[in-house]
Formats: sequence, structure tokens, C-alpha cells
Amino acid sequence: MEKNDAEITFTRFSPKSSQTGMFCELCAVSVPNEASFQAHLRGQKHVRNVEKQNDWNTKARSSVYVGGIKKLPAAELSLADYFGKFGNVKKITIDKTTKCYAIVELEDEEVVNKILTEKQHKIDGVCVKVKPREVKAYVKPQPKQLEASIKEPVLSETLWKEIQDTKDVNSQILLLQEKSQLSPNDLHLRNLLCELVQSALQEAFPGCLIKQFGSSINGFGVHACDLDLHFEYEEVHPDILQELSPRDKEEMKSGTYSNDTTSAISASDVLLAVAEIIKQCIPDCHKIKAVLSARLPVVRFYHKSSDMRCDISLSNHLAVHNTKYLRFCWQLYPNFRPLVFVVRAWMKHWELAGGVHANGPRLNNYAVTLLVLFYLQNTRQMPSLANMVKKHQGQKVLIDGWDCTFPTSVSNFRRGLHSSSPIVELLANFFTFYAEVEFSNVVLDLRSAGIVQVSEFLTEKSFVVVKCNHPSNSNTQASVNGGSESKAQTFKIGPLNVRDPFELTHNVAANVNGKQMKLFTKCIRNAALASKMKLYRTKPHSSEAAWGLLNLFVNHHNKHTDASESDANSIEQRFNIKKPTNTANAGNWCDLAAGVVVVVFRDIFAMSINSVDMEDTAEQLQPSAVTYSREDCGEELQNCSSPCNKDFDRAGASESRKRPASPTDCGFCKRAKMLLSSPSSADISSSNILTISLPYTAECTATQRLWEGRRKARRNLVKSGKSDLLQLEIEVSKMLLSDKSMDTSVTRESINHSFSEDLMNTTVSSIGSADTTAVFAFTLRLELVDENTLGVTLIATSKNSDFITFYHHIKSFLPGFVIKCSKQCDI
Repeated sequence: MEKNDAEITFTRFSPKSSQTGMFCELCAVSVPNEASFQAHLRGQKHVRNVEKQNDWNTKARSSVYVGGIKKLPAAELSLADYFGKFGNVKKITIDKTTKCYAIVELEDEEVVNKILTEKQHKIDGVCVKVKPREVKAYVKPQPKQLEASIKEPVLSETLWKEIQDTKDVNSQILLLQEKSQLSPNDLHLRNLLCELVQSALQEAFPGCLIKQFGSSINGFGVHACDLDLHFEYEEVHPDILQELSPRDKEEMKSGTYSNDTTSAISASDVLLAVAEIIKQCIPDCHKIKAVLSARLPVVRFYHKSSDMRCDISLSNHLAVHNTKYLRFCWQLYPNFRPLVFVVRAWMKHWELAGGVHANGPRLNNYAVTLLVLFYLQNTRQMPSLANMVKKHQGQKVLIDGWDCTFPTSVSNFRRGLHSSSPIVELLANFFTFYAEVEFSNVVLDLRSAGIVQVSEFLTEKSFVVVKCNHPSNSNTQASVNGGSESKAQTFKIGPLNVRDPFELTHNVAANVNGKQMKLFTKCIRNAALASKMKLYRTKPHSSEAAWGLLNLFVNHHNKHTDASESDANSIEQRFNIKKPTNTANAGNWCDLAAGVVVVVFRDIFAMSINSVDMEDTAEQLQPSAVTYSREDCGEELQNCSSPCNKDFDRAGASESRKRPASPTDCGFCKRAKMLLSSPSSADISSSNILTISLPYTAECTATQRLWEGRRKARRNLVKSGKSDLLQLEIEVSKMLLSDKSMDTSVTRESINHSFSEDLMNTTVSSIGSADTTAVFAFTLRLELVDENTLGVTLIATSKNSDFITFYHHIKSFLPGFVIKCSKQCDI
């Protein structure tokens, strides 16, 4: 550890950096060498942080801690009067939660020393405890990147399990909505906070109005969603007005204020005043700040008790009206609401929406809701806003120059709607619909429910192309006159264009960049494929399988890990196989099912299995002798003119069924001799199924990727008449390996090793395989979970992509196969 003159520490070989170098703890920055470190010390960022640290330390040394002030009347004034006798008081900070202590910041350390020389301090008859303020280390605010990386799974483990245990996909969607939506207690708490904010602002802004809008009241709110508040006022208290508008001194002295004076106050000044009032008057609030650089400036703060973020915007009438429109839409079409909950959860899971920071590239909840609404309008589940306005006979509504008219009566429009589709179909078609949209070339117009080409959109009479100020940005902007001809507003054309139904110049997805759009398109297409899987609509036998709605939360390409399911990159993986009801042999079903599992690994996936705790059965667990039948290849062998055909004893092969191919055989003979040694399907019966005593542990080694391409091979065999379950899967493996053998050059050494007399001859794993190197190895553990459940655990010796792929395949394949095989063999 070393220090420079500014008492800034840095460490060598920091664990935060994978390379040798130096690390500045104050700035949380790694640098490669001494020269770079010296340059960093002279940089603006480091100098600024040094100034902040020094200021922090100076304030801490010039402050005192005062405890026991809860009984003080008008504590802040009392503390100011008392400590003002010792010197100038710069700031008093009282804990707003408990109001038991305060931090009094004084002019300098000399004043602090005077105060501390007093043995006892009594203020207004109340004895208080005074001590030096504890000087804590300056903590640099956490970088945004680190904050964004800390996230909780969208579906908790408990909710994942509950969804998994439901009977159908519709029930899963409704359960997700029920668990996600705001509870009555949440709504009550939001109403109380809204009333608290209004009461705090009433004194400064008499007759002001605070309204909720957004997710809190439009029906799409989830737990811990932001509380959006609309603030409007007509009057301002004279004291506040004097601070906000100190220019007209004569008017201030007379105590009279004109409407022009009130209206001349900028929105930024009003929001700054609101932030200060919240800071002084509303307890349990922190991180209070006015965000004036946003598209719509807000005052943002966090409420500690409810862990809720609140945004207060000034006269946001359009947002209030949008809230009413969305509420009207789901009342018109009830399936709109659960569909939004599912799509929002799905997009948040794949990091397409719901970012930590408002200025990030992810979609906000409003944009996601509009995407769902646009899909329903285009599938004629709901009418477009333009059609509803045509049929509306009421008064026209104008807000900020925009036509915000929409009907309020639901009954007038339900008659023209198509019959409602099941939610499971709506969700699947949602992904299919957007998987076919070329987003970069179109604008999704929520008013007309039309997909408009960008070229046509920009040539409309009211639109004019405007060049971007930043050459590096490839986005185009379009200008439209929105209500006022003197002030043109712009519609930003970007990778994703979603036009607001009322504010026609607003692209609600303008923050999405090209990289995020690629991820969006990829996830949409993957979900469209996942929604067509059998696993999406049908509940499997395995109780651990991610089926139905959960199938959309699993990455079937294994590019990312799943937050809600067991991590596929972890070394140990586990799932259960449950005994089916009405089983004839219920006594030792799990032992027999364990035998089926071992046979599957040994015969179907051609793995070598070495039992850890069953040495007497080790010989049984070698890969079995499964090859091809004479009927499938007799003609092929007879037609072969190669000399290698003369040495093959057909009768001997028929009797032993274990005669290996020769290294000198041609491809035709090699395939034919292997086929001639195959047993018939009649040999597969319950006598071939092992009975395993549980618990059972074995070391398994896979040398072939026989889980790849099984579906196509199985389909061809079923068409040709193969129906025996176990034999069918073995034939699938043989077909896959025979295809490989035709393209593989086999050496004499590998052939002799593969067909060793010490092992079972002509095994599946040795057919045409030149490479006996293990693809991966793992430990198989079978144990009783209860009398009706067999637990299957796979423990990989190392993290391997092939093991991850195999695990996902076996987890979905094995439970159903074991149950069907046990029924077919009457075990």
C-alpha cells in the first residue's frame, strides 16, 4: 500500500484487475503502470475527487453530533440559538426518521473545540449529548454500470415453482398477473404518499393539485413500480414567490402580485422549490433532486419505508390523459391487461425493458404497453384510436394543441370486436407478429394502428426532414407542426419507432440504440420459436421442467444463463422423476426406474459407466451390443464387389452377432457387417432393464454427441414402422453413428481398441468412431426423494458447453421416457 501527498491510496495487483497494474481506490480506476498513474493523478476526475474528499473531511471535523433532541420544542431553532453562542452555525441536519439526533456543522474546528470543552449541555431545560462527529471514510458513489449489474430475478424462486405447478398456460399467465400487480395495501400506501406530498406543498402553493398517473392507476402497476405525480398550481405564496422571482422589487415591497408575475416563473425554479419543500417537510425521503435535463423535468425522490421512487412533473396533462386511455383500453378488452404483465416480465427478464436508469437504451413500461396495444389493434382484437374517434360524438379534447379525444363508454365498441382469443394464443402470436416486422424501415403508428414505411412517413405534408446536430448519430429526425405553427417539434427516427397515439411528435422508443435493437429482434424471434414448441402448450411429466410460460424465460441456445431456473453453468444439476398414478408394481418402482435411467445412459447415449458403489454390477454397465439387423443391409452387402466381402462369414455373424468389421473393409461392407450383428426388437423386454439399489452413484463418460439430431432420425424410423420405445431410441443412436461412420476414416488401432474382446463388441459408442476422447465426464447420482420420486443428479467434473446442452436435453427427455418405458415393460 502506498500514499501520495493527497492521501490517496492505491494498491498493486488489485483483485479488481486481472492484469498487473495499479489501482486508485478513490476513483476506482485501474492503470497499467507508474507513468499512467501519475497522469491519472493530474487528471480532472482525480482532482475533483480529491477536492470532494477534502471537503468531506473538513465538514466532518467542523461538526458535532447532538443526541437526545427528541424532546426539544422547535429543535432546529433551539439548536441554532444555543450553538450560535459559540460561533457561526453553517448547517443543521436533523434525522427525519427518528428525530433523535442532529449534526450541527460549524464555522471551523476552533468552534468545535470550544463546544467540546463544556462538560454538560442543556438546551431549553433538556440535557443533550454532544460529541465529535465520527469522521468516516469518503465513499465514492457506485458507478452506474455496477448499479445496473445488480439485479434481482424477475421471477423469484417461489413464483417460478408456483407457475411450474399450474395446470395450463392460461393459469400460469393469470397467476403471474395476480402475483405481480399492485395489492390493495400498495394502492393505499401510494394514495397516502400522494396526500402527504399535496399537504406539504399546500402552504407554498395554495390550492395546488397532485394527481397520480402512469402505472399506479392505469391498471398495469407492479410491486415497487414508480409513483408518478402530476403537479399543477395557480397561486404561489408571497414568500416563495419572492425567492423565485426577486426581480420586481417594487412589486414585492407592495405585497401585490399580478398573474403575469406568477406565470413568468420558470418551471425549473418551481421544481427546485418543490424539491426543497420535500427535503424540509416530508420525513422518510432521501436522494431528493430536481432532474431538469430530462425531456420532461421532474423532481425525484425515494421513500424509505416503502422503497418506492416518486417522480413529480409539472402540468403533465398529456400523461394524465394517456393513463385514462390505457385504462379504457383494458376495460374494453380485458385480455389486454394480463398480456401486458407477461410481456413486461419477459422483456425485463431479457433486459429489453425496465432499466435501472431512465436514460438507458431499454424500453420503458409505457413503450412496452403500446407495443402490446398495437399488436391487438392489428389483429382486430381492439379498434384503433382513429376509428374510435370517428364514432365518438362527444366534445373534442385538446391538450397542448394535440387532439386527445377518445370515447369513455366501453359498451359502444364491444359489439364490433372479434371473439376474444385465448391468452396463450395471444401471447404466442404476439412474438410471431413482431418477429416478421422490419423495425428499421417502419413507424408503428398507434393512432391509426398502421405500419407506415419511413419513406412514406417523412414525405407526409406536415413532416419535414431535419438534419441531426450530431454527425455520429445516424438517426434522422422529422419535424411536425404540433398545434402551434410557430414552434416546430421533432419526431426522432431511430432503430425502433413507436409513435405516441396523442403526441404525434413523440417517439416513445427513441432511446433504443442499434445494439439494443439487435438484442430485441433476436429475443423476439427466439420467443416466437419457443412458443411453437410442444413444451410451451403441454405440461411434461417432469415436475422440474420449464414448460408453458416459463419456456419463454429459458434461453434454448444457451447464450445466457437463466436467473430464475437453476443455473445451467453451475457444476451440479438436479431434477426429479415422479411415479405415475395407477402403477401396477408400486413397491420398487423407483429402483426399476433407476435401472431404466442407467440403460438410457449406457445404451442410448453410449456412455461408459463405472459404478462407484456397485462393483458386482460393473460388468453389466458397459455399453451394450446394439448394432444393425441383417434385413436392413443384406442386399447392400451382396451387391458389394470389394475383396473384403469374401472373408465375411454371414452365418457366423448371424449366430454371434458380435463379429466386428475389419479395418480394411470398404464403407459398404463396414456398414453391412455392423447391421448384420443387430439384435431384433423382440430382445428388448423387462429382463434387459437393470434393477438398481438406491442410492446409486456412477462415473459416466460421454464420447459421442448422440443428443444432437435425434428428432429427425426418430421421425424417419417411426415412419418405417419402428415402434418399440427402447429399441426405437437405440435405433436412433445407431442411425446417427452410422452416418458418421460413412464419413470417418478409421485407423486399425482405434478399431482394435473399440472392438476389444474385454469389452462388449460392436457397441454403439464404437461404431465408426475414430475419436474415443471423452466429450465430457460427470458423476451420476440416483436417490430416493420420497417413496414416489426418483432424484437424478448430474455433477460435471468441469464446466463444459456440451454438458450444459446434454443436461437441458436429458432433463426434458428422460422423465417422460422413463415413465413410458416402465409402462411398456410392465415394471
